[in-house]
Amino acid sequence: MNHSELLRKSIESSELRVQDFAKAVGVARQTIYKWEKKGEIPERWRLRVASLSNGAIEASEFTPVFK
Repeated sequence: MNHSELLRKSIESSELRVQDFAKAVGVARQTIYKWEKKGEIPERWRLRVASLSNGAIEASEFTPVFK
């Protein structure tokens, strides 16, 4: 899965609206859309995005490998 797909899966699994998901991550809603369009989530945010997915994804699924 690419980053956009992982992000979408995390949002859907969290059962939060995009606005609430963005707030929980600690970014603006527009940032979520920018990540989705760009197809890459900056490494510093990957763990938080994964943790909001209720176990649907893990940070290690993002490539390059999360450290």
